[in-house]
Amino acid sequence: MLVFTLAAALVLTLAACGEKAPASEPSGPSPVPESSQVSEEESNQIPDPFSECESLEEAKALAGFEFAVFEAPEECDRRVIRVLEGQQMTEVIDYDGEDEVFRTRKAKGSDEISGDYTPYETENRAEVGGISVTMKGSGELVHVAAWTQGDYTYSVSSESGVSQETMQELVQSVK
Repeated sequence: MLVFTLAAALVLTLAACGEKAPASEPSGPSPVPESSQVSEEESNQIPDPFSECESLEEAKALAGFEFAVFEAPEECDRRVIRVLEGQQMTEVIDYDGEDEVFRTRKAKGSDEISGDYTPYETENRAEVGGISVTMKGSGELVHVAAWTQGDYTYSVSSESGVSQETMQELVQSVK
């Protein structure tokens, strides 16, 4: 009788463990309860390493060097000046609405600082005001100009691209 009772208990246990859920229940992950969801304000995000400045003078105080750039083109309605303090880099970004028109950078050192790693179809060097400048682009348009002068490295980039003549004029105005 003891063997029969143990066998019955084993069969009932196996039957209970093998029971499937009704087909009407959804499969897949269950939704996260609202009390467990994290709002954007509470989430951990990497802080922006740039400090926004009101002027190039303020940028000079943070970066430790002067930066002269061309006037914002007429079509641009907004100019942002930022300093990456730890890297001692200043950048000026000109916008037309939400579209970036130009990004101009200066930093101590000789590394390429444009931040544009697009494999352009053309890359050549041009002499601009006695400085050797690397120009990258597609077709007749130049998207990136990068160069070093003294203890600093520079770049001017344009998402839409400009003529080589226009880029050379921009390069000459950056100090």
